[in-house]
Amino acid sequence: MKDSGSDAAETRPEEIVVNKERFLRWQRLAIDQLGFTLNFILTLTIAALGYIFALLKDKEFIPPRCARYSLILSLLSLVIAATCGMWCTINRLRDVQGTARKLRKSFCAPSSRELRVMGKRTWKLFYTQLWTFSLGIASLAGALLLTYGGKLK
Repeated sequence: MKDSGSDAAETRPEEIVVNKERFLRWQRLAIDQLGFTLNFILTLTIAALGYIFALLKDKEFIPPRCARYSLILSLLSLVIAATCGMWCTINRLRDVQGTARKLRKSFCAPSSRELRVMGKRTWKLFYTQLWTFSLGIASLAGALLLTYGGKLK
């Protein structure tokens, strides 16, 4: 005799199909959001680098010594963020191509292990891009405050 009050739920085939469809829909949404966020941060990174170079080109911009160090840190961080963003984009494209080849059972398809490594690499590069972008923007803000903060009085 079955325990009618137990927590062990029986799963009907219709529920499995619905749950699989939900999972696939949310997985697609997560992948799309990753791509959007990756590209958005990459765009902001390139814009911030352009702003730094415009500042450095300006003859009236003379930052104090500590602001120079902050500006150098910002420049290096943003270059690393841009590099990670581009590498992450290329890695994602290779991952998608590899997955498509694997589904078509193509001769040159990567192994499941290689695809897993590419997926993990994407997330590591994305988080590196995110943190170095944040450091670069914070350093840039610090350099600007150290240079122009006296005008806030």
